[in-house]
Amino acid sequence: MSVVDVRTTVHAREDAVARREEILAKVGNPAAFRRRGEAFELNAEELALYSELLDLEYLLDD
Repeated sequence: MSVVDVRTTVHAREDAVARREEILAKVGNPAAFRRRGEAFELNAEELALYSELLDLEYLLDD
């Protein structure tokens, strides 16, 4: 039997919004970044940011 380490991060809404804005500022052109993410054209670092961005947007969806 294998053990899986699951980590959970809890964000205040303000922290999640700030982190989303930080990611969007870092990637330059958000629309192009999203297109590249959808087309699986990201390197490992960009993929980590894209995944975090999707998670934050899911959490912030009103």
